[in-house]
Amino acid sequence: EIIVNGDFKSCAAISTISDFKLFTFLSDVLSLYTFFNVIDQNILRKFEEKTGIPVHVKHFDSNTGMRAQLEINGGSGYDIIAPSDYMVEILAESGFLQPIDTRKIKNYTDIDGRLLGREHDPENKYCVPVAWTIYGVGFNKEWLSGLKEPDSWTALFEPNKFWTGKEWEAKSKDYKICMYDEPTDVVFAASFYLYGNVSKFSAERLSGIKKLLLQQRYLVGSYGETNLPYYISGVCPVVMATSANMGRLMSVSPNFGFKIPKEGSIITIETLAITKDSKNVDLAHQFIDFAISEESSRASFNEYEYFPSNKKAYSEIDSELRADTSFFPDDKAFLRLHSELYRNISIEEINNLWIDVKSRKIEPRP
Repeated sequence: EIIVNGDFKSCAAISTISDFKLFTFLSDVLSLYTFFNVIDQNILRKFEEKTGIPVHVKHFDSNTGMRAQLEINGGSGYDIIAPSDYMVEILAESGFLQPIDTRKIKNYTDIDGRLLGREHDPENKYCVPVAWTIYGVGFNKEWLSGLKEPDSWTALFEPNKFWTGKEWEAKSKDYKICMYDEPTDVVFAASFYLYGNVSKFSAERLSGIKKLLLQQRYLVGSYGETNLPYYISGVCPVVMATSANMGRLMSVSPNFGFKIPKEGSIITIETLAITKDSKNVDLAHQFIDFAISEESSRASFNEYEYFPSNKKAYSEIDSELRADTSFFPDDKAFLRLHSELYRNISIEEINNLWIDVKSRKIEPRP
């Protein structure tokens, strides 16, 4: 979608390379390329009302899709992009980003310090965190009645090692799970379970991960996060999910829960970055400052449930959930959270492993 003079319009009009190049010649127009569920659309309206600057918006579905578009356009056509943490490192190394002057961002001092100085941008040079979420185990409390709550990846990969006894024996025959259909998410989760980290991939470890995912397939009722409320309501009582997805469900029903696995897990930090060829650098800094303000952060959290980067907006999170360190991590739990950085492994290797796993025949339940 595009915002022009305060009105949303179809983004089809700016879908071609030539159209995006045209934007680079427009003064006092800000071009934003982002996921649809990171920044509340009303923030864009308010920024336009405050500054008089139109914001042209195009959405992408994945980081890889966004990267491909930048490569096609030669990096031009956008002022601000919203890459996830791991993609910041890739884009910076490829020369698509320019350094950010945090002195121009007055709300920068309100960012949760735990989100800064991380591996994808150790010097906080190329991006500003705007939101974050954690991968973990979501579950249906009613279905699991009588069993301990799942605080380990074991519940998703080898549940017979997590639960034992007569109650589990009775339930296990109908036990199904949901897993994400995103190769990196699943492979990294399996690595946490087997090896306790996601930084030391080797041929031997990849073989172990593949074997685990093949053994798991009989448990999987669905791959993907679509229709999560339907599945977790009974069809798949335990799911791989994010705190954002489960937070929304937990806010409307006490029957659902979420745990950060004790082995460690994946954190995804959504960021804002300025492109190397931006024609509106000062405006881009102004927009980033507006997007991470306390008011904007509260609005985006209420719309999409991603934790805000601005710590002043944490009070918007339900007080009981915020006090639950298995949902909202304290400093100790934060040490077990790692981004999906590609160390000693390529995206292609992960994708090939996933294709092999998904194409294999499902073994019968043991």
